[in-house]
Amino acid sequence: MFVIIALLADPDTCFNYLTANQSVLYLNDASIAIIRMWLPAIYIAFACLAVVETCRFFVLRKLRDTLLRYDAAQRSITERSKQQQDSNRTILTAPLLEDDPSWVV
Repeated sequence: MFVIIALLADPDTCFNYLTANQSVLYLNDASIAIIRMWLPAIYIAFACLAVVETCRFFVLRKLRDTLLRYDAAQRSITERSKQQQDSNRTILTAPLLEDDPSWVV
């Protein structure tokens, strides 16, 4: 997004940089002209990528909310079922030894 804004604000700065550093970037005048010709397509590609990234963000946010809601519901169902199981126990069905393993030598 920032690249699109920077290129739209002043594309000549980018091409002045490319021209000034041709030898370091291994470019010639023809390749810079090709880049200048393809600049509208580059804008479109960057804009499409920004839209895809924005859509991905919203989909993942919705998925996260759904999964958190599902986890909370699953946790409450598990707790309710455990409470119901504990309430169904009587003195005769309660375990003789609790979950405390201290009696094991």
